[in-house]
Order: sequence, then C-alpha cells, then structure tokens
Amino acid sequence: MNAHLALTKDIVRNDPSAAKMSPLFEAVVSKGEKKRELFAKTIEEYAKAWESIPNWYKHRFEQHYSVPDWLSATSFRVRTTTSLIIGNGEMSVLESHLTLHRIYGVPYIPGTALKGIAAHYCNTYLGEREEFLAGNEFYNILFGSQERKGFIGFHDALPTPERVAELFVQDVMTPHHQGYNQIVRGQANPEFAPAPRDDDSPEPIPFLAVRGEFQVLLTCDNNGQEGRDWLAIAEAILTQALKQEGIGGKTNAGYGLMERIDSEELLNGE
Repeated sequence: MNAHLALTKDIVRNDPSAAKMSPLFEAVVSKGEKKRELFAKTIEEYAKAWESIPNWYKHRFEQHYSVPDWLSATSFRVRTTTSLIIGNGEMSVLESHLTLHRIYGVPYIPGTALKGIAAHYCNTYLGEREEFLAGNEFYNILFGSQERKGFIGFHDALPTPERVAELFVQDVMTPHHQGYNQIVRGQANPEFAPAPRDDDSPEPIPFLAVRGEFQVLLTCDNNGQEGRDWLAIAEAILTQALKQEGIGGKTNAGYGLMERIDSEELLNGE
C-alpha cells in the first residue's frame, strides 16, 4: 500500500453514477468522524500491506545507505520517543499533512529538515563559542554559506525495514475558541467573528502521526581524518538536537523528540 497515494490522490472513485464517494473525499467533505475512520482504515491497511516487508524496499534501503569510497560517512539509527509530525505546515486536502515518500509511500525525514534543526541547535546552543554562530567559521564549514556549500551532507532518513509496518498512529488536536483564533490569524473580520467564551465548544481534529525507527546518514566530501572529525561533530550536534529540541511540527508541545539507539558506524571503514 502506498500511503501517499491513499491520502492525496484517491479523491474521486471511478463510479459512473457518482453515487459513491471515496473515503478520502468523504473525509474532506464531512471531516470529524469520517476523518477518524479514514485514518483508522489507512493505519490498518498499511500495517497489513507492510507486514511482510517487500524485497524491493529492503534493496532500496540498502542502496540508499551505500556510500562510495571517496566519501566519509557515518550512519546511525534513531527512534521516536514522542509522536512525530513532519510536514504539518504543508498544504493538504486533509488540513493536517504528513510528509510521505511519493514513490515508496512511507513516512520519512527529509535531509533538509535534519540539516535545519542541526544548524539551529548549533547557532542557539553552541554559540557561546563564536565560531559556531551562524555565519562564522565552524558553522559555515558544517552547514555552508551563500558562497559555498557545507562539508556535511544530510540525507533523507528512511524508516528501517524492521519497523516500517508499524509507523502510523492516530492523534488528535482540540483547538478552542476557533472564531477568536480566526481573528488573530487575520482570517475573519473582528466585527462579525465571536469573542472567546468559556462555553465555546472545542472541535477535535484527528490527524496522523508517526512513531518508529529511522536510519540517519551523514556524508563528507573529505574522506581523510579531517572529514571524519567534522562528521563526528555534526553527528553529536544532530543527536542532541533530536533529543532536546525535536523535529517537525508541534515541537513546543513535545512532539518530534528522538533518541539514538545504536553506536556510530563508519560506512567506509578505516
């Protein structure tokens, strides 16, 4: 099952009478309970389809983490300690979005997101040493600048084959005072939208989240000792960023925290 297609493309069912709507279309139109039903069905069908991991995914996973000899590389595994919602800020017919691989149909963590949180952590928490501040020497070596790219390559983190079948969980957010929030966001005229009241009825919004294990890959063009040293620094920064800050959406509410679960592995050896 390709979850990306199921949650984004199956809008209109091939029914000449148009009397039936697809589950996705029903969820978009009616929301609420239909949305919960769609997510529950998606979780069930996805787990069943991936219960026996296809050989093509195992092969593609191994291929993704194969590194040529001219690169230094380090790879390590992380797992979620709280639910993860990567891509929640993107537009979606379901209002709440999740980053899913368009071809494989599985959740993954984009390399750009990993680089972003590592760079933020470096500038915010290591900035006591001036070299690690954004725009300065060590920061530019790790993450690059407008003039040159960084030493370190941050690659997409794919879910591990052992846990890929059990990634999805259903969660819910319950916004209060929706009318007032629309005023704050500039989506409603204050003259006509209601002010917040204690008797406002919250409207639960179900959404999909992820819990599982992912394989992280960092590379460096320098395959000597210097490159391995910079990889070790980048790995330490990213590991702490994932553990302390989290990645993805709603990190202020505790989402997106991850921990490392295995030791360093230099893919090209020494």
